[in-house]
Amino acid sequence: MAGVGLGFDTLSSRLEPKSRKMAKEFIEKNSEHKEIKRQTDLAEKKKVNYSELENEVRQMLTENNLSIEFSIDDSSKQMIMRVIDSETSEVIKQFPSEVSLKIARILTNTLDTGTITNVKV
Repeated sequence: MAGVGLGFDTLSSRLEPKSRKMAKEFIEKNSEHKEIKRQTDLAEKKKVNYSELENEVRQMLTENNLSIEFSIDDSSKQMIMRVIDSETSEVIKQFPSEVSLKIARILTNTLDTGTITNVKV
């Protein structure tokens, strides 16, 4: 069986120039197809099922007597997320923190007026 175990270069040297070109184009096209398929497969694996994720987060919060509250700060227009103890209504954690919000408010106000001196945080 001729050509078994031989590399492409060895085989292509035995082909006519036109056949060599066609074989090379076929291999390149096949390689591109495999790379596109590989990238598509990777993208499919990376997809997130948001409804499943939402259910898991809700279950975790319920089990720990927690809730999440979202709001918008009036001054800085930043979104605020608070993790709250459902039983005591105590804020467990807030993102961004109050200090960060205060800095954002100061910056927002000072950018409107144009002065940033003598600011206390």
